[in-house]
Amino acid sequence: DEQRASVQYRFLLGAPTAEQAPALAAEQAEHGDLLTVDVPESYDTLFPKMVASWRWAISTHDFTFWMHADDDSFVRLDLLLEWLSKQSARGLYAGYMWDGSEGR
Repeated sequence: DEQRASVQYRFLLGAPTAEQAPALAAEQAEHGDLLTVDVPESYDTLFPKMVASWRWAISTHDFTFWMHADDDSFVRLDLLLEWLSKQSARGLYAGYMWDGSEGR
């Protein structure tokens, strides 16, 4: 459908090492879905990587909703798009905020 066709996605990566660069360039040439930001790839740089991706998205796209999901997440795009179609984009923040307790 039209809404699903309007979805764009990227796999966010920090700056590759010299050894990784050729394989990532080939991957990007084949699929065109990598976003590489000039931030070292590490757990400690997750927030700066996220900020760099926000800046990229804002400067290159006109969008209503923006989403981030970790690599260990599964997104039900069909359900998400249905839910978003009923939401106002203004001030919307949605997600699971884990408080560190058991049983999440």
